[in-house]
Amino acid sequence: MAEAPARYCSNCGNELGLEGQFCQNCGAPVHRAARVPTPEADVPVPLPPHAIPQQQRQIVVLAHPKSMGVAYALWLFLGQLGLHRFYLDRAGSGIAQLLLGLVGWATVWIVIGFIPLAILWIWLLVDLFLTASMVREANQRISAAVR
Repeated sequence: MAEAPARYCSNCGNELGLEGQFCQNCGAPVHRAARVPTPEADVPVPLPPHAIPQQQRQIVVLAHPKSMGVAYALWLFLGQLGLHRFYLDRAGSGIAQLLLGLVGWATVWIVIGFIPLAILWIWLLVDLFLTASMVREANQRISAAVR
């Protein structure tokens, strides 16, 4: 008795069984199987409800990197409130700058307020040079968290 010629799925090229109506590899229906793996041999047949392949859901993470321009704008206009540090996810030092600014400006009328303000202004001068590296570190943390 002669061996039946091999049949192949026209969708993925997988070898089919003799009586199979669906490819075991990709689940595609087999209306007319090819003798060689070619996509033209199969005629589309609607899938029965139980054979519809499930769609895979993907999680899309949008990573918005921190902007150097926004960080410096916050430093320039709202630096005495520490907002550039909050923007760069440095809440602890942002709170310290915020408290120094609020206490300093609240007590400046009795002269003692110039002490916290002087500390804050020196800190802001140092932040002028540190902000670029803080932006790079924040963006590295974001990209590492996405991976």
